[in-house]
Amino acid sequence: VDGNIEYVNPKFTKVSHYTSEDVIGKNPRVLKSGIMPNQVYKNLWETITKGEVWRGELCNRNKDGKLIWEDCVINPILDEQGNITNYLAIKEDVTEKHFLQEQLKESENKLKDVFGAMTDVVVELDREGRYVFIAPTATDLLFIPSDKLLGMTLHEIFPKEQADVYLSYIYECLDTYKIITKEYALE
Repeated sequence: VDGNIEYVNPKFTKVSHYTSEDVIGKNPRVLKSGIMPNQVYKNLWETITKGEVWRGELCNRNKDGKLIWEDCVINPILDEQGNITNYLAIKEDVTEKHFLQEQLKESENKLKDVFGAMTDVVVELDREGRYVFIAPTATDLLFIPSDKLLGMTLHEIFPKEQADVYLSYIYECLDTYKIITKEYALE
């Protein structure tokens, strides 16, 4: 109940590079990376000491100092009287997934910087024709501020017939995986 480690499975040793002898009897704090805000740990302990299940993502360090991202579920174990006797932590290593998400976010930001510097009108629309990215030049052309455009659909901006034509271009690109160039006048 003090949070000290009593057991680790073989997967723990494989991911963390700690042996069971390294960590049995120690607090999981030995894994702490220093990256997570203290509020996360405070919330975690407040939740589990009330007898509730905590779910979240933690960033720890393995024995070699490498960051490990883990999707965690920590469940209090209760005796017959309802008293907490132990905590069971089930963790999934999501380091690769986290790394890929960070790379994707970085690529998207670079792409948005490039689009933002272009003089052409560049917008990103989802399958429903909703604006999810708008380059500054597009807001200048449409005379609608980008904060108002974001989340709007083509049908909210253009007449139905015109919006349907623009949507057909989107579907054509998605269906053929080809870049399609169309020129049209904004009315």
